[in-house]
Amino acid sequence: MNPQQPAVDPKRIFIAMVLIAFLLLGFEMFYSFFFRTSPSQEPKRESITKDEGAAPLPKLMLGTTREKKKEGEVAVFEFGGFELHISTVGGRLVKFIDRTFGFDLITEAERELGVFPLEIYTGDPGIDQAINFGRYEVRKEGNSVIMELKEGKVKVVKRLEFKGSHFLFSVEGLKEKRFYILVGTHPFEKSFYTHEGPVISVKGDILRIDTDEVKGRESYEEHIDFAG
Repeated sequence: MNPQQPAVDPKRIFIAMVLIAFLLLGFEMFYSFFFRTSPSQEPKRESITKDEGAAPLPKLMLGTTREKKKEGEVAVFEFGGFELHISTVGGRLVKFIDRTFGFDLITEAERELGVFPLEIYTGDPGIDQAINFGRYEVRKEGNSVIMELKEGKVKVVKRLEFKGSHFLFSVEGLKEKRFYILVGTHPFEKSFYTHEGPVISVKGDILRIDTDEVKGRESYEEHIDFAG
């Protein structure tokens, strides 16, 4: 008969498990503190943008500022099939006539506002006032019109050069300034025509038919020389 074995004490097993758990936790803390390397941190990149400042927008100085200013004397020049009328006040193009068609390319809207091509704007009210309403010396040199302004510290030379079929505009004296040039607005297409509708030549007389007056089909029983 075998001798009786002693019974296992549950309290001892529980204490042993707690001790093993504390030993593992302590080893983990010890290892992470002394041996584990911290992850390398990448240098933080920062983008640096240079703010040069927004360019000042032009102010056309509409209203009473323009109403008080007169066009002054107007110098007239002819180049090819064009006729230029340039005001000595502001060195502005107040008339630009295409002599082939007898048409002025300056629009009615520009006349009503008093805003004309060749005006220059820098965003500085003092300089803009001098450039656009100062007294210019206007003269012709070869195929060019020179507009020269000397008013205080403001010195500007505008040059309009005829190139046979077009004009080249250049400015001197504003090298350190960013500026805008007013080139004008495009005329309405209907402004080029004196009549819109059929045209008939009957026995030497020109008959222009207004489209608004045509109510339906109409016929003409005459000797028609031309119709278009």
